[in-house]
Amino acid sequence: MINNISQKCPPPKAFTLAEVLITLGIIGIVAALTMPSLIAKQKEKAIVTKLKKFYTSFSQAYQMAVNEHGTLDNWGLADTAWTDDKTDFTDEAKKGKEDFMKIVLKYYTEPKYNKNSSTYTLQDGISMSMPSISIKLCEETRASCGSFRVDLAGNNKAINQSFLFDIYKDKIVPYGAYSNKWYSNDKNMVDSIFRRECGENHVHCTAWVIYNENMDYLHCINDLSWFGAKSCKEAKK
Repeated sequence: MINNISQKCPPPKAFTLAEVLITLGIIGIVAALTMPSLIAKQKEKAIVTKLKKFYTSFSQAYQMAVNEHGTLDNWGLADTAWTDDKTDFTDEAKKGKEDFMKIVLKYYTEPKYNKNSSTYTLQDGISMSMPSISIKLCEETRASCGSFRVDLAGNNKAINQSFLFDIYKDKIVPYGAYSNKWYSNDKNMVDSIFRRECGENHVHCTAWVIYNENMDYLHCINDLSWFGAKSCKEAKK
């Protein structure tokens, strides 16, 4: 009986070499099409994580400085000003910038100062520019007292890894946070300004990255909204 069954059920047919090669070729094509997208997405996630970590650490350092020295307008810093020939900052302005950095970075990390490029190299290789400061402006308008820029890729200044922050008297705010800027509460206007500023210069996308935890403005900026879709995936729903 067993012999009869085995004779009626021949062994399964094996794949030919050509079929195996065709299958592997298809898999390779699919991988080639999807891998760059997956790698890019992973890099974006790494940038988001690194930026949020910096913001948390630097904000805490700034808050500690404010707790010890009072708000920024009590630090005795000179406003940013240029020399008469507009080729450099005045000595007083330079001292004000350096004093700001010395006070805040005391609570942040041990920096390496590069005088040639007027930047500080912070932990994780982040490069931070000297801040622009105007105490007079923030007192008159209640706007920010200045700003500074960070390059997560250090001095390599890789595209899409530079971000801008606003300095207020008592806090650090990611640039592009609509609630901290001067535009009205009109939702269409807020989104219009966001798309224009962020689309033209990604350094202005800081608030979006930190609060929404993505860099989808690189892929579908016209579909994003501070009051609606916060990601390309959400916009497609």
